[in-house]
Amino acid sequence: MVLSTAVAACGGPTGIENGATSVVLSDDLVALTSFGETQQVSATVLDQSGSAVSGAAVAWSSSNILVATVVDGLITAVGTGTATITADASGEMAFLTASVQPTGAGASGPSFALVVDEIFRRRDCSSGVCHGGGAGYLALTFSVPGNYANLVNVRSNDQPAVLLVKPGDAANSYVIMKLEGRGSGPRMPLDRDPLDATDLNNIKDWINAGAANN
Repeated sequence: MVLSTAVAACGGPTGIENGATSVVLSDDLVALTSFGETQQVSATVLDQSGSAVSGAAVAWSSSNILVATVVDGLITAVGTGTATITADASGEMAFLTASVQPTGAGASGPSFALVVDEIFRRRDCSSGVCHGGGAGYLALTFSVPGNYANLVNVRSNDQPAVLLVKPGDAANSYVIMKLEGRGSGPRMPLDRDPLDATDLNNIKDWINAGAANN
């Protein structure tokens, strides 16, 4: 259990004035092992006598929304790493750590060089008949640094409002839209079998973990 009691500054509003003198959380560490996994955490607001304050409002926040988000105590894993979750009741705060470490992922998610770029090469996406030299709105080469630079935070020529790879947001990355058959045009790879779940999830996990140049 986590217990935090704040000392109010002179002259400012305090939790005591609102009946709250401390906040107790149901957990002090939340460990999540897959992106999209959730865990509900509860907060109990206490008064000076240690009794629960009925109807006390609690504001929740995350120190890193690219790792974990929180809404009404429901924590959702977004990317690899750690985030501090704060529960604030009229200035009285309690904290917990949310740790997101998907199975098989490193500190920055799957490796771009060893995993993601290997998928593009293995599926022949970098060849001249596909995206080599910039064909099909996307430029891929046989250079790992070149492919990273051509993908991450680069606007799609097909849909300029959409980034090819939007760090932390696989669902709204143009590359994932095409690999899943969403949006304009045919599903990629063109006229070939779609990526299997392992390859697709590795690319999505890399993006959701921040699309590191790793």
